[in-house]
Amino acid sequence: MNNNQLAAILGWRKYVEHSNDRIPDRGDNIMYRFRLLFYTGCGVSVVLVVVLGLISYMHLSQLQATTARTGLQSGALRQIKLFVTAGTAMVLMIVAFLVYIVLNELKSRSRAYQHEHQLNKLKSNFITLASHEFRTPLSSVMLSAALIEKYAQKQETENIVKHSLKIKTVVHRLEVILDDFLSLEKLDAGRVMASAVSFDLDTLCRETMEEVCFMGKPGQQFSYEQTGNVGMVGLDQELIRKALTNLLFNAVKYAGEQAHIWLLLQITEEWITISVKDNGTGIAEKDQHQLFTIFHRVDDSGNIPGTGLGLHIVKRYVQLMGGTLHFYSRPQDETCFEMTFPVSR
Repeated sequence: MNNNQLAAILGWRKYVEHSNDRIPDRGDNIMYRFRLLFYTGCGVSVVLVVVLGLISYMHLSQLQATTARTGLQSGALRQIKLFVTAGTAMVLMIVAFLVYIVLNELKSRSRAYQHEHQLNKLKSNFITLASHEFRTPLSSVMLSAALIEKYAQKQETENIVKHSLKIKTVVHRLEVILDDFLSLEKLDAGRVMASAVSFDLDTLCRETMEEVCFMGKPGQQFSYEQTGNVGMVGLDQELIRKALTNLLFNAVKYAGEQAHIWLLLQITEEWITISVKDNGTGIAEKDQHQLFTIFHRVDDSGNIPGTGLGLHIVKRYVQLMGGTLHFYSRPQDETCFEMTFPVSR
């Protein structure tokens, strides 16, 4: 583990541990402002109503004492009515303003609670990931190392090689996890930029598909299809390779055994479309709307390793290149992820 990877992990840990500390203070300030405005508004409203009532009562009493059956009486009463009407309207406007303030404060408070809930969920997911995705592989490495020492004493070469390969596999898995964290840290820091170069996308897709085939599960089938124009395209070759590899590895991990995985490339005069499709288990509808959320894992993923960062990173790579990422899935039928880019002219 190099310093950059360690910094990425520690940075995320610091974020999820300390980000919650700011929320209660903000919430307390909002509630204090809310109570202050509400009580002040109520007090002002009561005082205004009392003052208007007293003025109206005194004015009416004075008119009744000084006027009898004259033409002025009806005009004075009309003035009183207008005065009372204006005062009532003023009170109603103040109450309406207070209601508006209260609703705004409640809305702000609701957003603060939602943000706090999201941060708590993020912290919980990170702790779960750290305890499972790091502790389990490290325990496996320790066990394999102890068995290698045991088999070395007995000179059982076959078992030594078996557990050595297991250690290499686990170490590679940890490297992938750390790479995901490091990639996300670079994206958040704005250190990842799309650099368009001219390259053969068809060749890149074929090479990537061949690499993934070696990682396939027993019984899985792989197909590559290319339609439309064949030639050079102007995209970021490294970002395309990373995004495509991530989508294909996800298909291998989640589609299940006996699944068929397709890589489809279509190039037209205006659009470049790269699709990764499989006829595996699909994605449940309840998980589809959170699929690109960091640390989100589908409930039925079981013991399948992963960080829950891959699709989020792929989406941001695609957006950096000016493209869009779409998907559709029918549970127990098929899943398709589609990257679409405008043709650079």
